[in-house]
Amino acid sequence: MGEFECRQCGNPIGSVAEECPKCGGNEATRQDGKRYLEVDVAHAGETVERAMAKLNQAASKALAGAYHGLRVVHGYGSGHHHTHLIKEAVQKRLVALQDKYGGQLIQDRNPGATHWHIVRRR
Repeated sequence: MGEFECRQCGNPIGSVAEECPKCGGNEATRQDGKRYLEVDVAHAGETVERAMAKLNQAASKALAGAYHGLRVVHGYGSGHHHTHLIKEAVQKRLVALQDKYGGQLIQDRNPGATHWHIVRRR
């Protein structure tokens, strides 16, 4: 069984997925009950501007919702299809979000993704 399950249908998935292969949902819950949102900003031909717009929209949703974190798939920065520019811009924006809202940035096992674990203030 995967570490995560789809919030909509409960299908086990190996990681936070952009969408569940069973129902197409884009929210996942870890087995410990924590909810994460994922956004892929680099694999549909995005420009840097479009990637940043997608990131900002996902960050707003994660902050407004009851999410424990955001996983941003930004590509590993090979220079292919501008992913190096997207990765640099995403990481800079994530640092700014961390500085403003707190939390912790953690490099994913996949070098093309970064997690922002949001710390909720009580």
